[in-house]
Amino acid sequence: MEANPPQVLANFQMQVSEMLAQAYLRAGTADRAVSTLDEALSRSELAGIHSYDASLHRLNGEAILMRDSSMIAQAEACFRKGIGIAGAGREVVGATRHDESRDCSRRKASAMKHPRCSPTSAAGSPRASTLLT
Repeated sequence: MEANPPQVLANFQMQVSEMLAQAYLRAGTADRAVSTLDEALSRSELAGIHSYDASLHRLNGEAILMRDSSMIAQAEACFRKGIGIAGAGREVVGATRHDESRDCSRRKASAMKHPRCSPTSAAGSPRASTLLT
């Protein structure tokens, strides 16, 4: 699989923006955090890369509250949007885990046929046994 350089760069920019906004929040410069997050969310939309959106919205809510504690409704909207995005991602991951659990069941059945792959084969390691169950 070959990496797509523009996509790699966009992911890197999102990650740097997230870290920069966190640093601004720790330093107490909420205005800079908000502008950084607004730019990052705009870039995210343009590039179609949304892997950091949930975190960016959450940080935006924190920055808005830090800047003006009376803007509760606007901050709450950011938090809810971030939670919605994160929840949508979890559903996709959950579907993947369901498929993986079926594969795991097949591996367990195969392990019973092949002693080398059985739960007790790793020198009786309890950790190995729990990984296979």
